[in-house]
Amino acid sequence: MFKISSQKWLIFILVLAFLIRIAGVSYGLPLWLVDDEPPFVLAALKMLELKTLLPVLHLADFKTVLYYPPYFSYLYLPFFAALVAVKFLFYKGAANLFAAYLLSDLSQFFIIARVINIFVGAASVYLIYKIAKNIFADETPALFAAFFVATSLIHTAISMTSRHWLSVFFFSALVLFWLSHPDLSEKKRYFRAVFFAGLGVGVAVINSLLAILIALWYLLYEKGMALRLFKEKFFYLLYAIFGALFTLPYILYPESLGFKADITAETAKTILGAVTSPIFFTKTIAASEFILIAFAAAGLIFSFKKSRNVFWTFAAFIYAYSIIFYLVFRFEPRFFMGLLPFYVILAGYGFWESQKLISNRILANVFALILLVPLIFTLRLDWLAIKNDSRTLALTWAEANIPARSKIMVLARLTNLPTNKAAVAEQEKLDPASLRKVNLAQAEIAENSPDFKSFHALNLRDLSNESFYENIDSYVKQNHYEYLFIQLAYRDSERFKNITKNATLLKSYAGGDSRLSLAESQFIANPLGLFKISELGPRIEIYKINQ
Repeated sequence: MFKISSQKWLIFILVLAFLIRIAGVSYGLPLWLVDDEPPFVLAALKMLELKTLLPVLHLADFKTVLYYPPYFSYLYLPFFAALVAVKFLFYKGAANLFAAYLLSDLSQFFIIARVINIFVGAASVYLIYKIAKNIFADETPALFAAFFVATSLIHTAISMTSRHWLSVFFFSALVLFWLSHPDLSEKKRYFRAVFFAGLGVGVAVINSLLAILIALWYLLYEKGMALRLFKEKFFYLLYAIFGALFTLPYILYPESLGFKADITAETAKTILGAVTSPIFFTKTIAASEFILIAFAAAGLIFSFKKSRNVFWTFAAFIYAYSIIFYLVFRFEPRFFMGLLPFYVILAGYGFWESQKLISNRILANVFALILLVPLIFTLRLDWLAIKNDSRTLALTWAEANIPARSKIMVLARLTNLPTNKAAVAEQEKLDPASLRKVNLAQAEIAENSPDFKSFHALNLRDLSNESFYENIDSYVKQNHYEYLFIQLAYRDSERFKNITKNATLLKSYAGGDSRLSLAESQFIANPLGLFKISELGPRIEIYKINQ
């Protein structure tokens, strides 16, 4: 089928995957719009500040910023240290303000973290190619599988940002790669698979489920004898290695399970829910990845007919993973990353087998054009990511068009404008817990750097004060606020109806469908909706308040 060599197709797919992902590297910045990004970035900076690699010795400092295992932060450290050194070399302000200068805009640190993730994302595309080639002993399904993951919306979105959920995909693929390696002995394959599964726990605890995959591969794919798992010393060595690697990140940082508030084990569960869990889990990405899911289903059917060991191993792990998430957590698109390697491998195989059923070569090539559909959706996401989020666009407009030191209220999720010390003091009286370190850093820089543009910005994103919101009309008038930066349909936004009714709308950004969100890493609606929106993010309006 391929007139171009398989190697050139692979290079094309890898370059395409990298370019698609690098396009969104600055999305949302300087705002921190993507959950799960700040903990690792801030923890790495905290390690530099405290000159430590052992968060366990400084729990009080780390527990407010990091609630995951620390390995990702370790990965960032040398790159962050180099950037801090360069910034310090060219810094011309007062030495005591250097820390505030860094914290006032961490965009470059986030970009470094994202670039690392993008390389990991591209590497995972290559791993999928190698795994599929190992399993099916053919280049064609391997290339199809690589293309499916290269153009996957959810994989692209999580690769663009530095969310640790990409590591779940990567380590799943890495373990599969070693398990399926045709040129290694059994002991080398299982040793490497167990080692990397254990190492992955230091990035995301969900990677511990890879132990189940390794066991299923031995029992179902290779049809090994279960009794060997309890008799041979080699397997006990593997248990010990995995146990040690599993424990190490929690010795280094006992608060690695700080996300336990998200566990849903105590909520009611049903037998029907457990039985149907793979279906409902798959639904979290099916709306936007319908071609991938359709051919993954085809691949599962073909594997049942032609490759039973693949069928039983993949089906068993998909079921086990889904049931665990049903019983312990919940179903979210990003949680699907642990299953996505299996789906893209099956999709590549399913597409290959489906195409072979078409005897006419021209029709077979026309059939291959189906693969352009996910590519088109992914390129549209790229365009929107380059254009940026509505909140970032509104922030840029405000900084360019609203005079410095103007009094402005800001109510939008994960959004704040550069503020000054007077506004910080005012906000502290209303709700001290609502202040963020970036607010304090920007206020410090604003006071000591005349060139740093700031406002008397009351950043309300996390402010909780019922009396304040009940009397917002009079508060705005008495304190002479001039502008309002607001996200409609956000918490307490309805309290500002009277103000917006009598204000002049200066600028608005329509935003998009929250079900198609790069910031939330979810695409749970028809991806054609990406062509119906002008920018990602919520609707944002900026008003001039008429006093």
